Amino acid sequence: MNTPPGHLHFLSLIDRFEGDDTELAALLGVSRTTVWRLKSGKIFKISKYISALEMQMDGTAADTLDRVIEDLANWSRHSAEVRALLTSLHTVLHEPATS
Repeated sequence: MNTPPGHLHFLSLIDRFEGDDTELAALLGVSRTTVWRLKSGKIFKISKYISALEMQMDGTAADTLDRVIEDLANWSRHSAEVRALLTSLHTVLHEPATS
């Protein structure tokens, strides 16, 4: 399943959100069914939901390398392109250096 980049960003924000689906629904002003649809990529216009989550996370630290790696790992579960990119990088880093 290939997921658009905006949706991958949305999934990362949900991962950082420390509440359950009921709390997420309340924050976003939607039903729990809509939360499921948002998470599943069934709703394409998600910019207002991204904005709401970003406002909620406003006090969090800037993207650290650990957060970047967490995002990439999460995204690779939803995107064949990200998974292929990470696999290629991993392969290159394990190849012996040539002189």
